[in-house]
Order: sequence, then C-alpha cells, then structure tokens
Amino acid sequence: MELLARPEEPLQEHLLGVAALAEGHLEPLGLGKAGRLAGLAHDLGKATPYFQEMLQGKRPKGDPLTWHALPGALFAAWVAEKWALGELALPLFLAILEHHGRLRSPWERVPPPNGVQTPRGRRDAWRVLPEQLKALHTPAFAELVKGLDLPDPGPFLQREAWRVAEALAREANRLLWEGGGVELHYRLALLYSALLDADRRLAGQRPSPPSPMPIPQGRWPATSPKGATPRPSPPSATPS
Repeated sequence: MELLARPEEPLQEHLLGVAALAEGHLEPLGLGKAGRLAGLAHDLGKATPYFQEMLQGKRPKGDPLTWHALPGALFAAWVAEKWALGELALPLFLAILEHHGRLRSPWERVPPPNGVQTPRGRRDAWRVLPEQLKALHTPAFAELVKGLDLPDPGPFLQREAWRVAEALAREANRLLWEGGGVELHYRLALLYSALLDADRRLAGQRPSPPSPMPIPQGRWPATSPKGATPRPSPPSATPS
C-alpha cells in the first residue's frame, strides 16, 4: 500500500516538495541544508498505520496515535547530528513539532530532565510515542526514508530516539540556566516560517493576500510630521 500524506497525495512526493521549497527559502541565509531536512522529516510520522487508517476513515481524527509531528521532529534532530547540524537539532525539533500550531518555548515541549509532568496535551504525545516508533519499524518506512536520502531509521527506531530526546532536554535546560537562547529563537523562527510556508504552498493552502486598504476620503490633514513633504489635498467635489 502506498503511503499518503493526504488523500491522493503520496507522502514521499509531499516530503520532497516541501523540502525543496524550504531549502530554497533558507539557502540565502545559510540554513538551506537545515531547511531541506525540516521538509523531509516534518510529516514522517504520517507513515504510521494509525495515520494511514485515519485517511481511510478507519480511525477517528484526534486519536493520539495519529498525531504525527513528534516522531518526525525527533528523527530530524537525530539526522541533524549525522549531518553535522547538531547545533540546529533543537530548533529543527521545535519547528517540526509546531508546524501545525504556534511556536512554544523549548521548556514547554521537551521532557523536563527533573521528571516534572508536562501539560496534558504534550504528555499524551510522548505517551504514545513508543507505540508509534514500533509501528514504523516496517520495510515500507525504511523504503520511504531511503527514497528521501536519509539515514537508515533502524537504530533511531530501536533505541536512539530516546537518547535524542534526553539530549534535547539537556540542551533546553542548559539554555534556560546559562542563556544563549537568542540565537536559538532566531534560527527557530526562520526554520518554522520556511517550513510552514513551504507546507502550505505545496498543499494549496496558501492564504489569500489581504485586500488593499481603501483610499481615505476627504482632505489630508493640514499639517504633516516634521521634515515630511506635505501631501496635496485632493480636489474638493464640485457642489451640485
């Protein structure tokens, strides 16, 4: 069975398309490789049988097992280490994790090192992750990843996902106590914006541009800001 991103759209085709667009957005800023990785990994979680069943109407929407962002986000952070992009692992993880929502701080989204419970919605995503990773251990997923020119997912699915999660938590904790989060948020904002735009463009969901503001009626103010060139008043309407 062919893996789909949405009805009648092959998952591999979608991932390659988003990757190309995101890479193009970020290449001038020196983040092209990271943008490509974000695009390739952002919907990998859709390869689970749970998400595919939802597309077929066999599983209800909202079932936590169908949530797809977390597996792809962790996989991107793992690949970042192998692609010499380790300093971007946390921004990549967060950008992918939030590509259907709003950006949150890393301290809201990674498992805290001290074991404190995260808010319920995020806790549920981590709770179902083991079952999702187990379900992705299939020849179809391995073939998909190979077709994207990404590393063999076997080690990640078997053990490395949890090591990466711990590393992300340590990095978020370090930034919290030692500072240095400005650079992270700058890169995160760029990756998130590029991924969101690429995903929406490819899905044909790009928002329509806002309508132009109407031209004000009547006369312009008699005075202008200091140093500004006064605008001429429009001609008065001829009285009837």
